[in-house]
Amino acid sequence: MRFRTVAAVLGMAAFLTAGIAPAYADPAKQRAEIKQVSSDALAELYTKRPEAKSKIAQAAGYGVFTTYGLSFVLGGSGGKGVVHDNASGKDTYMNVAQASAGPQLGVQKRKVVVVFNDRKAMQHFITSGWEAGGGGRVGAAVGGKGAQDSEAEMLRKGMDWYNFTETGIEAGAAISGMKFWKDAGLN
Repeated sequence: MRFRTVAAVLGMAAFLTAGIAPAYADPAKQRAEIKQVSSDALAELYTKRPEAKSKIAQAAGYGVFTTYGLSFVLGGSGGKGVVHDNASGKDTYMNVAQASAGPQLGVQKRKVVVVFNDRKAMQHFITSGWEAGGGGRVGAAVGGKGAQDSEAEMLRKGMDWYNFTETGIEAGAAISGMKFWKDAGLN
């Protein structure tokens, strides 16, 4: 029973991820769009949490992801993003899918910024990419204006996570899993 539930949630997340990727024939255009979205998300983060700017500047690197999701008891979301290595300047483009289960309800576009405090954590994230966590969240936003109260969902040594809802509404508590992986078509 538990296996079927997890499989169904992961299947929904994969379905959502497949449907949201921008359909560009030109990978350079898609990379440029992801970089612009990343830059905009960092600017928004620095406005909301000014201390993040110095953290990111001193970090081994950072990742910025935009996800789109839907939840009603079971939830799924997917999106794209980029991990930037501060030392080398190299960008690694990645996909993300999330599946969750628990008392939750919502539709949202969310931005996630991951700060890698050390190189080992960043390399593990790029090569392995799996994170799991749980927490509660209440949020509502339209056009980037709104409020969100989010518990630290992802707990992993060497990383700081910032989550914020750009558009949508969500409420609940859930156990969730996220999978990040390299985008073979963009790297």
